[in-house]
Amino acid sequence: MPYLTSSLVQVHVFRRKTSGLHEYLLLKRSKTDTLYPGIWQVVTGTIEGDESAIDAAKREVREETGLAPLGIVVVPYVASFYNPVIDSIELVPVFAVEVHPSGKVRLSKEHERYLWLPYEYAKARLTIPAHVAALEFLEGMTGNDESRNPFSQPG
Repeated sequence: MPYLTSSLVQVHVFRRKTSGLHEYLLLKRSKTDTLYPGIWQVVTGTIEGDESAIDAAKREVREETGLAPLGIVVVPYVASFYNPVIDSIELVPVFAVEVHPSGKVRLSKEHERYLWLPYEYAKARLTIPAHVAALEFLEGMTGNDESRNPFSQPG
């Protein structure tokens, strides 16, 4: 019987364009990856030891992209999926991390390509339903009302 766990994080990395619109960073998994080879995804990773989920999200962004987070927002959404590799049901906290618009991406060995895309294009490229749903939720949080925009809050 699968067990329930919360050992992963999902992080939507974005940058602000001069127009005020956001672009989201998508990463293409290595073709040699065991689980979901060659698909486009957001930053994901494992929470290590006594690390908090927020600290894991910041660390994973640095490890997988080489980018330094300017701020982090806890998205009030928990993704879930079944992991057949370890026979578990994962509950995954979701975060949004803003990075500097001129930051240079340095991919880890886990990924082979990256793209910066506006919301609609990012949504269309993502394959994992939990990534799509979280991105939709995140985009719905922002709206056009800057006073409701969580990205305007330092993290």
